[in-house]
Amino acid sequence: MRGLGFVLGVALCLGMSACGSSSGVSQTSGVTAGSTAASSSPSGSTAVSEPPTTGIAAKTGTLELVFAAASGQQVSPADLVQAASALRTLTDVLKLDATVDVVGESVHVTVSNTSDSDRGDITDSLNLTGIVYLRPVIACAQAPSTTVPEPAAITSTTLIAGASDPTPPQILPTLDGQICQVGPAAGTGEVFVAGSAVADTAASGGWGVTVDLKSGAEGEGVWNAIASECFNKAATCPSQQLAIEANGQIQTAPTINAAEFSGSIPLTGGFTERHARALAATLNFGGLPFTLSVASAVFTP
Repeated sequence: MRGLGFVLGVALCLGMSACGSSSGVSQTSGVTAGSTAASSSPSGSTAVSEPPTTGIAAKTGTLELVFAAASGQQVSPADLVQAASALRTLTDVLKLDATVDVVGESVHVTVSNTSDSDRGDITDSLNLTGIVYLRPVIACAQAPSTTVPEPAAITSTTLIAGASDPTPPQILPTLDGQICQVGPAAGTGEVFVAGSAVADTAASGGWGVTVDLKSGAEGEGVWNAIASECFNKAATCPSQQLAIEANGQIQTAPTINAAEFSGSIPLTGGFTERHARALAATLNFGGLPFTLSVASAVFTP
């Protein structure tokens, strides 16, 4: 099964720092403001670094986007409803005048009061192609940099922006302009219960995200295997941080301060409401058993 993810190029938490809470995932200081759910913020490939703003002022027509699963993938009606819900959250976060509906085996997004010049930016912002990967962090450094951050524990020195290969170690950007060495993916966003991620202020008085782990080997078992390595600062995870990556960007890199988790995981640490909601949508996509991409984009003046 394949989870689905997206990259919204906005600050979510802290790329080199951490996102988390007293339950065992905590944030640390020492990174620039405006990073990801543990903190990061460079631009990725299929997503834009910031939601379109200036171009949207030219309100001249309607953009109709149709999202569909890849050929051969099985998609249930419930999965499509969940995908539509997450897309609806994204259109709200991006402040788009949009409606989102399930039509047959696809999801239709209609964006009103926009211009043809904004088609590419809007499409990229909502493009959900990709999988959410869980990858141990080896080290991070400020970008741009041609030097592998210490410790130099990987062989690749190529900065991969907007492209992901979960098998080898890679250097990937965070959302706040840093780069991190990450190891091979040890799991995917399917460890989370699809649709369970919620952005709220309950965890710490500030905005955060709470997401449920699936029970059993496919959920808690996978997560805890990685968490244990990071908590114990094993050679595979000396930074004690676990990266949540989508579409070649690190969405968050929380510091793991417990070896075992069950039930839900709260992620906290300097979120705005907008950023928390964007991260929640990312995690919800990560739990879906299919990939979704733009099948057509039509602008009508």
